Amino acid sequence: GTLQPDLNARAQNLDSLAGKILRVNPISGAGYPDNPFYDGNPNSNRSKVYALGVRNPYRFTFDPAGQLVVGDVGGERWEEINRGAAGANFGWPCLEGPLPNSGDPACAPVLNGSAPATAAFYSYAHSDGYSAAIGGDFYTGSQYPAAYQGAYFFADHNRAALLYLPGGAQASSPAQLFAANVVAPVQISQGPDGMLYVLSFVDGTRSRIR
Repeated sequence: GTLQPDLNARAQNLDSLAGKILRVNPISGAGYPDNPFYDGNPNSNRSKVYALGVRNPYRFTFDPAGQLVVGDVGGERWEEINRGAAGANFGWPCLEGPLPNSGDPACAPVLNGSAPATAAFYSYAHSDGYSAAIGGDFYTGSQYPAAYQGAYFFADHNRAALLYLPGGAQASSPAQLFAANVVAPVQISQGPDGMLYVLSFVDGTRSRIR
């Protein structure tokens, strides 16, 4: 994301690393040959791209089936939780939430349907203080009631709220409030003990939810 609108289209350009989720060798920084846009040169930008079209991806995980799940902080109107396979285009800046967002020429294939983006499987409008989605984790433990089994937990940083999508991340399932007054949450992860842990940016505390 950028405050200069004419630069947002970088997220659609495979030769720019901006607005991408990357998959690289942690030692060399090179892209892997089985990456979706690998061009034969492991050091080219596009060879490193796993997914594109994100604005401000803050925390990602993989669902139990192995698909990428990304919390993407929106611009002026919408927040997104995105899920997709390797090569997914999540649409920024052409789309924000379910709505068209940019008339940049780079967005024509997305907007006219010739190269459609992977729609957010959950998006919500800015209202009542909600305006910064923080990606989280799927609950696969056995310490919590059965209603939370398989649920996807995420946070809204500005609303200081921890939310969950029942039964996993499904577009048809409205998010439910799980906890309020969760100050400045920046990471939500399931621990090996089957409980959720939340990290606060403000005071550096790590809280265990029992």
